[in-house]
Amino acid sequence: MSPAELSEWMTTSQVARALEVSNSRVIHLADAGRLPYERTQHGRLFDPEGVKRYAETRRINDAGKLPR
Repeated sequence: MSPAELSEWMTTSQVARALEVSNSRVIHLADAGRLPYERTQHGRLFDPEGVKRYAETRRINDAGKLPR
């Protein structure tokens, strides 16, 4: 993957803000294979399309839950 392509990808903190979760939750999701990422010399970078797919899946799953 070229540096230009990776420049569009998201940091752990950006993903955490987008998904409204903690940085450690993002790392857990990545380690579990639920969020695609690449390791770089600057840390993990996440594919924005993968983050979007995960967010959509989460919204669909959350829609079926009863409010607390």
